[in-house]
Amino acid sequence: MWFALPSQCCSSMPQATASREAHVRQVIQKMEFSLGPAWLGTGRPPLDKSYAASLLRVLPSIKIPRLFAACADELRIWKYKPAVPFLVSSLKNGPAAQPALTAWGWEIFGILLRAARTGTYRQRLLCTRILADHGRDRPVDARLTRLFLEASRSESTEFRSVATSGLYWQAGRIEGWMEMTHPATMDSSVAFERLIQMVMDQDGGVANSAANDIYEWFWSRNQSLPSPYPGLMRDVKRDELGQLSSRGATEYDRSAAIALLFKHYDQSSEHVHALNDSSPLVRRTAVFLLSAGIKKELLPELIKESASPIETTRIAAAQVLGRSFFPEAVNALQRLLEDPYPDVRTAASRGLIYLGINSDTAQSIRKARRSHSLRKVPVKLI
Repeated sequence: MWFALPSQCCSSMPQATASREAHVRQVIQKMEFSLGPAWLGTGRPPLDKSYAASLLRVLPSIKIPRLFAACADELRIWKYKPAVPFLVSSLKNGPAAQPALTAWGWEIFGILLRAARTGTYRQRLLCTRILADHGRDRPVDARLTRLFLEASRSESTEFRSVATSGLYWQAGRIEGWMEMTHPATMDSSVAFERLIQMVMDQDGGVANSAANDIYEWFWSRNQSLPSPYPGLMRDVKRDELGQLSSRGATEYDRSAAIALLFKHYDQSSEHVHALNDSSPLVRRTAVFLLSAGIKKELLPELIKESASPIETTRIAAAQVLGRSFFPEAVNALQRLLEDPYPDVRTAASRGLIYLGINSDTAQSIRKARRSHSLRKVPVKLI
């Protein structure tokens, strides 16, 4: 087989293109009965690119996936770039070319990115997966970050699952093990925050994948925690996460801690206390995790935070109260309508509207509060 032993076969290869192509077809037909590890990946660059061109012309007629994948890898070993568009196009029929394209490297980044945006469903999914697999080898790229963010919001579970891996590598630059080779950018922070939000994904597999990725990043910075088994979070004590949620060295550590605490131990007082954090990222993370529906037993703590002397804490508390369908939440939001800070009043108004109180009623409540003509204004839910 000339692929396996190019030094022995190249000299006997016919020079005419038609003869060469016929010879390639003949060798491939013989290979159909002898595929095995001894053949895969043993090819070496030929003396002439015409050999690769001949293989590319024959490739569309190959119907056996393993054989197609092996021939695609030969083209990759030869770095025959004219084959890339066809290999990317072949993804719409199946993943046979995926290993070769994954191993090709970042020189075909542009082609993969275009296919990830404009191809068929299967092409877009596989190209996004290839780009996610190689995220560790490329500096943070805004185009790549946007691709993974869009995938994370897809209705397709497959796309969201792929997105967790891509966002993980983009976020890995944040004060983590990859920062020395690929510095972090603003896109790294965006990717990190979105990965944290994905622990609440409606699909359990996607949520677990996001949580495991966050833990692996978290462990790289806090190695006193149990080391992660590949793809799994192991034996993390609640007390450790609780302490790190308030005492973590950076805002990223604290955000990761409260996300993992929520995923594995549900809502707790640590999440309410995180509304008082000095970091906007930590506060946004806490608001996001609590807005899914705060537990009634945490409501007194939340109302207490809404009376905090710190403006940003009151805003965060109002945002959570606006998603809490309890009478106490409505009363607390009414009180915040007379807050001296406009941003707090705006958050309270939006919360009341979300709870079913129309904007006219919310405005009348605010005016009444300002004029001190009423202690409370009775409201009706829409």
